[in-house]
Amino acid sequence: NNYNYQYILGENIILRLDGPMNDCYQRTCHFEMKGEGCREFEVRCKEKNWHDLFIFLVCLNAKFKRIDIAIDDYSGEDIQLDYIYKKLKNHYFTSVFKSNPKPIGTLEDGLTLQFGTNRSDIELVIYDKLKERISRKKEVDKEYWVRYEMRFRNNNAEKIVLMLVRDFDKLMI
Repeated sequence: NNYNYQYILGENIILRLDGPMNDCYQRTCHFEMKGEGCREFEVRCKEKNWHDLFIFLVCLNAKFKRIDIAIDDYSGEDIQLDYIYKKLKNHYFTSVFKSNPKPIGTLEDGLTLQFGTNRSDIELVIYDKLKERISRKKEVDKEYWVRYEMRFRNNNAEKIVLMLVRDFDKLMI
């Protein structure tokens, strides 16, 4: 992948260093966290936090291609996935995204509501994480689990990371 060094840290974290030059003629890096990579980072680096990781990557001239920020709902007390789905079926949706919301799957088998596309710079995905984990034969100790996930790509990913680095103290209140 045009990087001279690759470090595989556990099953889900890969760090590639000494890569292609960026616009400022500095070598870049590539950092990838797959699947359970976030939990793996938290377990391996208990004395570090996400701010430390982002600062480290910024210092390595990392270019952030995608960052996901998720909120997990384990109770469904405030709003449920079927309620959002019914609203979408009645043509209630936001104009923030360039495409209409797209329901994928069914409530019974695991529904995903996608706002934007896999190529959008900003995408919101709301999905039944419990059924997704069960279908992948992963152990689950929850009875309800819906994930609200914002996916930021390209320049938006860069902006989000820089904002997280800059405003970390304010966000941790």
